[in-house]
Order: sequence, then C-alpha cells, then structure tokens
Amino acid sequence: MDFLMRPPEADTPHRLVDLPMDSIGPVQVFLANLPCIGQAVQPPPVFWTTLLPILMMGLILYFFILRPQRQKEQHRLDLLAGLKKNDRVITGGGLHGVVVSVKEKEVILQIDETKDVKVKVEKDAIVSVEHREPKEKHKEEG
Repeated sequence: MDFLMRPPEADTPHRLVDLPMDSIGPVQVFLANLPCIGQAVQPPPVFWTTLLPILMMGLILYFFILRPQRQKEQHRLDLLAGLKKNDRVITGGGLHGVVVSVKEKEVILQIDETKDVKVKVEKDAIVSVEHREPKEKHKEEG
C-alpha cells in the first residue's frame, strides 16, 4: 500500500500514482485515473451544446414531415367541406363518379350515366375532385 502514499512524479502530473502492470485491480485503476489535487478539472459541457442537436432534429421533423402533412390534411378537409352536387370525384377505391347528393357523412355518387348506377360512399372515402362544372353547363358548351 505504499504506492498510495507516494507523491506524484514530476514527469506524470496527470496521474496520482504509477502502478506496476502486474498488480492492477479495479481499485487501482480507479485511483490511477483520479486527477491530481492541484490540477484543474474540465467543466461539464455547456447545456446548449447538448440541447442544440435535439432542437435541430425537432425542427427538421416539424418542417419536413409534420407541417406538410397537416397542410395536406387541411386541404383535403376543405375539399370535402366544399363538396357539392355535380362535382366529379375519385374515391379511395378508384371509383370515378358524379356527386348526386351530399349529406353530413355520406355522398351518393352516380358512376354510370347510361344505366343510372348510384353508389353510397362515406365522405371520407373521397380522395380528389376532378371537375367542378355542372353537367348542364358542360352540355350547353358542347
């Protein structure tokens, strides 16, 4: 235990003791890595240096993923709110049709004009609106 009582050598100011390599144990490793009494200890890293990368990832997540998704959803909700009779729409299942009537949560689509085939679908199933021209105006022009 005389190695604990020895003062640090002049050529090794960063170690408290020099240990022989054949008798190294966990306690000796701990003691060997302690800073010297008079040596300055480095301060812990500044709070902002660890927080800055996290904030940057959060901003990237918001501007590249969350914000565009919210805008897309708001556009879809505005599209469904403005849905009216004679709009040409496409459903999520791929049906193309003309809106015959609009209720709170459901829409009746006419998918075949010659055989008068009508389908009742949920309003949320409508993905896009092709044309917003009534059939009467389209017939007058052509």
